[in-house]
Amino acid sequence: MRDTLPPKLLGLIPLCFFIAHFIHHINEGHPGYILWLCNLNNLLLALGVFTGWKLLIPIGILWLIPALPLWFIESWMYGDWPLTSILSHIGALTFGLLLLPR
Repeated sequence: MRDTLPPKLLGLIPLCFFIAHFIHHINEGHPGYILWLCNLNNLLLALGVFTGWKLLIPIGILWLIPALPLWFIESWMYGDWPLTSILSHIGALTFGLLLLPR
């Protein structure tokens, strides 16, 4: 069983997802959209890795449970699938699940 978090530098992955998607929202003219839970979970995952506070990892994943289907439906309806959005949602979920203890 794995007890430890990965090296702290791995926290840069979800942080980069967040920053890239924030830049996308700024360019689209709606920077406030970055405050949705499905985007903030990336900060939570990064903070969990950087600080070693393992509880933040499952919380970040839990935030995606209600958000992911809503994001998918909205993206499908509008036909808008920016890469940063995919990374912020699917990438964060994958990253978080890989960090969960086995």
